[in-house]
Amino acid sequence: MFKGLLVGVSFLLSLAPAFAAETIKVAIGSGGNLEAFIVEIGNRGGFFEKQGLKPEVFYTAGGGETLQAIISQSAQFGVSIGATGAVGAFSKGAPLRIIGASTIGSANYWYVPATSPIRRMEDIAGHTLAYSTTGSGTHAVALAVRARGIDAKLVATGNTGATFTQVMTGQVDVGFAFAEFGQDALAAGKIRVLFKDNDFDRIRNQALRIIAVHKSASADMAARFMRAYADSVDWIYSADPKPLQIYAEMIKSDVATAKKLRDDFYSREMLSVEKVKGLDIIMQDALDGKFIQKPLTQAQIEELVAPSARP
Repeated sequence: MFKGLLVGVSFLLSLAPAFAAETIKVAIGSGGNLEAFIVEIGNRGGFFEKQGLKPEVFYTAGGGETLQAIISQSAQFGVSIGATGAVGAFSKGAPLRIIGASTIGSANYWYVPATSPIRRMEDIAGHTLAYSTTGSGTHAVALAVRARGIDAKLVATGNTGATFTQVMTGQVDVGFAFAEFGQDALAAGKIRVLFKDNDFDRIRNQALRIIAVHKSASADMAARFMRAYADSVDWIYSADPKPLQIYAEMIKSDVATAKKLRDDFYSREMLSVEKVKGLDIIMQDALDGKFIQKPLTQAQIEELVAPSARP
């Protein structure tokens, strides 16, 4: 009987991590690309459970909507939030903290229908340029286009699929997409790439999109989330075939295509999530884009960006 009791106790102890896992809500901008799938891939790899976390993921129409989910506490964590939008929201009193980078630079591209007269970025002047939601990474890039003196009319179009529909039906002239989206349309000659996010030096050299947490979340929980997230990224670039299999499944493709997309569009440096690179560029872009009225003080930056995330 005593032996049976020991077996029973051992069994219960083996289940302890599962019982101890804390459910967290994670909002992620748009969805459909590798950057947006890191949490789900890592969760299936057991990295969040290892940190005592059980993420419940939901996708939004873009980084601005994800930011609002954090502010309203619909989610504790937000991934793929436009850095300038986060800075602007914080300056207005939003209860959030930046704990890491979602991407350094970006794999996104901007396109037009094949029949469009727009051939160069300069030709966008006088035309409509899409972005997902205010405060998103795509909004920051659209503002970067205007900062070059190109008088484009900026239009919020929601997620990538909705944007594609609006471009192809003539409601907006220039659309955006992540690397995984529109490859069939490109191959068929239905759309043309006009430019890429990383064509801008200032975009390529900053954490265009960030990971944020609501201030009510403990520092320990935030640290565990980032450990799980970073381990997930490491796993994606490891020799283990499983993460690529999961990625392929999520984008409804084969493993060879998933590997090519990862290798061609998502450099390991791009998904270096621990440090928020280019804070000075982010602050200047937030100022130029009128997300903030004056530069944040050093004390405000230290309050906004977790010590572990500062370069």
